[in-house]
This record gives sequence, C-alpha cells and structure tokens, in this order.
Amino acid sequence: MKGSTSVIARQIIRIGLAMMIAFLSALECRSQPKAQVMADSVGENAAARFRLVHDPHATATLDNQFAWKFEWIPPPDLPSGAIVELYGKNLRTFVEWRFVDCRSVAAETLFVRPEVADSEAYDFFAKHGLLVARLRLHRPLQKDTPISIRLDAIPPYWAGTDEQITLKCRWKHEDDRPSTDLSTAALPLHVYAGEPVRLGIYSWPTPNHQGKVRVILVVEDAFGNQTQLDAPSTWQLSWEGRQWTVSLTSKLILELEAPKHIGRLKARLLPLSDDRGIPTLPGFEAEYVGPPVWTRGMTGRRAAFGDLHWHTGFSADGDGRLADGLDFARDHLNLGFVAPSDHNPTRRTWRSTAELLNSNQRPGDFATLFGWENSSKFGHDNYYFPVADHDLVPFGPYRITAQTPAEIQDLLEDYAVDSSHPPFLAIPHHTNIESAARTAEGQPRWFAYRFTKGDSYHRLIEVFQTRGNQESNEKSEYWRIWFAAGASVRDALNLGYRVGFTGGSDNHTARPGRAFCWPAENRDRIPTNSLALTGIWCDSVDRHDVWDALFQRRTWAVWDTRALVDFRIDDAEAGGELEVTRDSCPTARIRLSTEKPLSDLQLIGDAGVVVELDSQRLGSALDHAIELPVADALNSRYLYLRARQTDGALIYASPIWFDRK
Repeated sequence: MKGSTSVIARQIIRIGLAMMIAFLSALECRSQPKAQVMADSVGENAAARFRLVHDPHATATLDNQFAWKFEWIPPPDLPSGAIVELYGKNLRTFVEWRFVDCRSVAAETLFVRPEVADSEAYDFFAKHGLLVARLRLHRPLQKDTPISIRLDAIPPYWAGTDEQITLKCRWKHEDDRPSTDLSTAALPLHVYAGEPVRLGIYSWPTPNHQGKVRVILVVEDAFGNQTQLDAPSTWQLSWEGRQWTVSLTSKLILELEAPKHIGRLKARLLPLSDDRGIPTLPGFEAEYVGPPVWTRGMTGRRAAFGDLHWHTGFSADGDGRLADGLDFARDHLNLGFVAPSDHNPTRRTWRSTAELLNSNQRPGDFATLFGWENSSKFGHDNYYFPVADHDLVPFGPYRITAQTPAEIQDLLEDYAVDSSHPPFLAIPHHTNIESAARTAEGQPRWFAYRFTKGDSYHRLIEVFQTRGNQESNEKSEYWRIWFAAGASVRDALNLGYRVGFTGGSDNHTARPGRAFCWPAENRDRIPTNSLALTGIWCDSVDRHDVWDALFQRRTWAVWDTRALVDFRIDDAEAGGELEVTRDSCPTARIRLSTEKPLSDLQLIGDAGVVVELDSQRLGSALDHAIELPVADALNSRYLYLRARQTDGALIYASPIWFDRK
C-alpha cells in the first residue's frame, strides 16, 4: 500500500475545482525563488505597523461596494519599484469576495483581482493564488514613512465570512544580496448582517416526547442572516386559539404545547405604523405564518428536518467554524439533525469534528452524524456513519480516495454485505452536472456521476441542492432542473438503484441548510434566503433513530419550504417496498401540509408522470389528505411523489418499489 501522503496528493488532483486550486496554489508558493525574509515585520510591532484606519462596517450584499483604508509603516527603507501585495485568507473568501479597486498615492496599481466566471476560475487561481492586489512604489520611501492604501470590495452575502488581508512587500537589492521579503500580520475585513427585512419562524415539525414544540423567531436580513432591530418590536402571537404578545429585538425561543391536529404559529406586528402613518418596521410584512406542525405522522413517528451536505473551514474550499454551524442549525433554523461533510478530513480535523459533534448532541431534540465528502473527476459521494471510529474514513485502512469508481463500488459492496462491519451510507450529489471548468486538454474538471448498476450501499441520493434539481434530463425552470448530463436521479432509479431522496445545501460557509450559494448564474432563480433540507420520519430525534430513518429511506426532500409529507402505498411507507401481483389494486395515501397552496402534485414512475393533480383540483388548501388508486402504475418498478407550491418551492418524497410475487 502506498504511503498516505502520495494517496492524498493523488486525490487532491482528482477532486473538484476548489480542491485543485488549493493544490496548485501550494505548488506555486513552493516554486517561488528563495528570498531574505525580514521576520521583525511580524513581531511585536506588527499590529502597529499594519492597521486598519477605516472600517466601513460592510454588510451582507449582492452588489453594494465598500471601501477599507489601511496604513502600513515599513520598518526598513524601501527603494523605488518595490512591490506591495495584498493577499486574502482562503479559497472560500477568494470566491465570495469581489474586489473592485486598490490604490495608494505612493504607488501605481498593477493588478486588482477581477471577478472571474466559474469556468475560468481554475486557470486564474492556478496563476495568481490568493493575490488580491499588487502595487509598485513610485519613489523611494524612508524607514517608518506611512503608506496609505485603499481597497474597494463587494463583500459576500454571508455575514461573518470575513476576509483577512496580509500585506507582503518585496524588492531586489542593487548589489548581489538576495531580494528581501516583508510580511505583516493579517487584518480582518468584517462583513455584518444587513438591514432587517423579515421575521423567520422555524418550528419543530412535530412535538418532542414531552409534548412540546420548540419555535424560534429570528429577525433576518434578506439573506437569512440573523440581525437586530434598533429598538424592540411588539408581536401578537397566535397558537391553537391562544393569543399573547412578545417583545422582539433579534431572536426569541419559545416552547409551545403540542397542537391538537395541525398547528401554525402566527406572528402579527403591533402596531403596523405610528401616528403619522410611517411603517413601524419598513420592509416587513404585517403577519408571518410559521411552517406546519403535526401532532404525529400516520405511523405515530416524529418528523425532523436536517442537512447532510455542508462544509466548514475544515474543507480546503470552505470557511467558518464547525461550532458556529452547529449553533446555526440548532438555534437559528431549529433543525433536528445535521452531518457536516467536509472534503477529505485529516486525522486531526476528523478528531476535532467528532469531539464537537458528540458534545453538541441533545438526545431527543438534536442529533449529529459523522460524514465526509469524497470528490473525484468521476462524481461526488458523501459517506456517513453513526460512529466516528469507522473503517471508511479517508485515512482508514480502505483508502477510498485512492481508488477508481469501479474499485470503490466493488470494495463497498463487499464491505456492506459483511454483517460484521459497522453500517454506512453513500449519498451521491449533483449527479447530473459536469464541471464548467476545463483541463488543459479541454476536458471537464469533473464529470457527471457514473451510475453503473444498482448496489446495496447506495440507499439515498441528493435530489437537489444549490446547483439545482437533479431529478431528470429534461431541463425545466418550473422544477428547477437547470442541468442535464445523462446522470439524473431517474437514470439511477431506472438502473436499479433503490435510493431515497435527500435535499442538501452544499453550503461552504458553515451555514447548514442555506442554499443560496453558487454558481452565480443560479442566484436569480431562487430566494436569497433559500433553504434545502431533508425530512425524516423517526422514532426519536437521537443519533440511533435518525440513522435508522435515513438507512430505511424514510425521507423526503424540501427546497424553500418545510412542508410535511407522509406518502405511502397500502402498507408501504416512502422508501419502502410493496409486494404486488398482477391482480393487486394498491392505493396511494398522501397526507401533506405546505406553507403555500400547491400548484402541482404528481406521482412519477419509470416512464414519467403516472398520476397528476393540478391547482384546480388541489385548490387553495394548505393541508391535504388524498387517496389515489394506482393499479395502472404497476407496470412501473417504483413510484415517487413530487409537488410544487405556488411560490416555486419543491417537495419530493422517496420512492416506493413494487416487488412482484
């Protein structure tokens, strides 16, 4: 077996765009000629010599520009022509921050990093690394002469995705001495939440075992960042016939009694305007209605929402702390379970991840699972475990990252059928897309997923995420199917994969669930506070039962809604299997509660739509109990449910398979 260093190196070459960027950037740094480095510039006086003299208090935005001003006091004399460069923090901030201009009266501007299209990003990063701007001094500067630098930028829409700017200076000596490099300590460029514009209501979908429903009210900006009002606001809350008022400035956590049947918390602003008719909270709606809450599902199980696909700073192309991501999931979005999926964790980062996930467990209320992403040019799989100590971690004995897809499939199939091994899940994602970035030979950096034949260990598939809906090869703005590369979810189902559905964000800034990400061309297609989540039916919201629900495929996927759906055919639940004969007359039973009226509800089989209900038949109701005969669908091997709200939000319930006697 080859050493772990060479294995990891080969895998880095094979993974997606961002990981390849990191690898090449590292190569570029190592290839730089050696120079005399002045360490005193990063010593005790580093903060005093490089400082931020103007912070514009930049806020989350899509297009607003802000200006930061720095002052640098170089410790030595600097010759004319000395090069001053500014560098960013990491690949994620490199992608998220857009720099517009950099200038100084003491220097001419040679380079400012432009905004780069996704398809061009690879070559750009390979050439420039984390360089933000490059300046050249007009004239010599004496020691301790201050230099002022202005940097104009458009920050990202994720509050807290702060950039860190490091200044480097280099010049050549006239004699034969090596050139000299200076490097400063990094200065943070903060991005704060924007103006408050909405009230987010996030409820547990069913009560806990104590009969309580946890609800979180959050004042948010346009992108779903928690923000704060200038003064407390008053809201009238309504729940199950009871009304009361609360004061709210930023966030409020409530514990409510279980509804008798279906509950939705309502929050009405009081008053709507002052004595002069000026709105109390400009931009806010007069009333907000929370998502549906059921007492229980049809089988008496609890429902829970979570995100299984999100990244932190432990990924080479990610940013943000795992601890902050867990807080966001539990105490902002009020999720019931999460599993981070950072790229190829090392032993150290895996150990740190496991410690944080274990310490954040809240048995019965909040569950954590262990996961990581294996990205190659042949497709992207996430692996999940109910325990941290598992053979299939990237540095484990099986060395998954060093193998081809065919080798991985054979290995994992043998592993899965051996009952002495601990369980695992492999979940493919963005299967129906190929990378827009190209190699020097003109090939995609990564291809669409390579489905071959059904296996026992692929039990779930990510039907949609920030890059779009992967359901079919028929592009559709209506269903958010933006790409088609012959590797759709239906392709997998028709090849014999028995996979249930998940929804994931693929967020790379430690915000599980938030799906308003990249590529940039998708941003005008979805809400700026977009959410993509997985719903499950579980016996209890703890690690064991959440794992069991996922493994048994009792799942549904939602995008921009927290709709509840219980889909079954006769006695088979979504994700299950139903024995039938040619004389069977099965009935589909659907219980569904949404946040907006439905425009479509369909049952899909091998060849497409089998049963369809449109908005005329569905009406304006938010709660539905539907029975549909599906005997005519027995020619299909499976049926799954998809529905769409009138606001464009999507709901997909896992398939039910027909096993013929």
